[in-house]
Amino acid sequence: QLKDADIKIAEIKQQLRLLDFKIQVIQDNHLKHLKDKIDFIYKILFVVGIGVFTQLIIIIRTALLTG
Repeated sequence: QLKDADIKIAEIKQQLRLLDFKIQVIQDNHLKHLKDKIDFIYKILFVVGIGVFTQLIIIIRTALLTG
């Protein structure tokens, strides 16, 4: 019976190691790719925001000069 408990403990330890490995893969690989994609989206939004702001300034300037 003690041997069965030792075998179960060994199996649980092995499963924990595998789970730890999978968590590390997610942290190191998948999360980095998601962060890179989110950073890229932020850059695009920043450029679009600058474009919209510039157009707004042009509209205000045109309205002030003609009105």
